[in-house]
Amino acid sequence: WYSEIELKEWFEEDLKQIAKEQWVDYERLRKDLKDYYNGYNFWNEEDRVYNPWDINSFLLKKEIWMYWSQTWLPSAIEEYITMKWVDVEKILERLYEGELWVNEVELNLENLKTITAEVLFLTAWYLTVWKKRKYRIICDIPNKEVENVLTDYFVKLRYGREWMYRIAELWEKFLEWLRSE
Repeated sequence: WYSEIELKEWFEEDLKQIAKEQWVDYERLRKDLKDYYNGYNFWNEEDRVYNPWDINSFLLKKEIWMYWSQTWLPSAIEEYITMKWVDVEKILERLYEGELWVNEVELNLENLKTITAEVLFLTAWYLTVWKKRKYRIICDIPNKEVENVLTDYFVKLRYGREWMYRIAELWEKFLEWLRSE
């Protein structure tokens, strides 16, 4: 995980070179990197850090892309969303309203059968700490890369599953109708 200071100290020359090669303003490139790859928080509300996988991949490929999220989308999360019919849109609504929080006690992951979607997303880094108040952790989306995964991939997972069930239901009704004729 890279802090803002580390990114500047360790990679400024590389980033300036990439900006020059791509005819992009250096400050604009830094803003884009921050929007896409920064935002993770390890319990300290002030210090946001960059995803190292994304930064290292960007330095190699010189293109902003969803590197981390494309390395793995855990099948356990996919299964959880589809089997428990997690309403990802409702979670996103609560996030955008600043009303999504996790109780610290919930972070005790002894029983995975009772884990909430919010805790799963937080511990898998699809959410991050925005603020900590007493025993509550108010969650946020860390960056644009993760927001894209939440709004596109995870929402589609849920609706894809519902669509499959709807098709199966309609098929059954159609077969019943055929049998009755």
